[in-house]
Amino acid sequence: MDGEEAKPADGTLRLETLRARGRTNTAFDFDATWRSIQPDDVLALIYTSGRTGPSKGVEITHADVLAQAAGVAQVLDFRFGDRTTSYLPSAHVVDCFTCLYAQAISGVQVTVVSESRASRTRPSGGCRGGVGDRPQTYAPASGGQAGR
Repeated sequence: MDGEEAKPADGTLRLETLRARGRTNTAFDFDATWRSIQPDDVLALIYTSGRTGPSKGVEITHADVLAQAAGVAQVLDFRFGDRTTSYLPSAHVVDCFTCLYAQAISGVQVTVVSESRASRTRPSGGCRGGVGDRPQTYAPASGGQAGR
């Protein structure tokens, strides 16, 4: 592709196009958008490591995460106001669930350990987040519990 610009796949937008649409679209209806989300809509793509072949994207739906939350709640019972620490890379599926989705579903407070602090305790690096050596804390946005 020397000198050629890659053509985006059908159904995709270039970042510049998305930004331009965002600046010009002042009629975006957030409430209607979030209410239109269905259980089988894709929430996230988790990529496999590629150790046994090419890396693959695995679609995780909203229903998948809610089912996982219900199962985990039987063992760990996440509740509003509980606290957890994020020390894995943010792209790791365990960190995504326990420190992003559980927070959104149950209102769990998350403290993110900075990469420099995490690397002192394990040689493989750390999670993205935090400022210098100061952990970052994310508190729940509301007092309610979604999904319970």
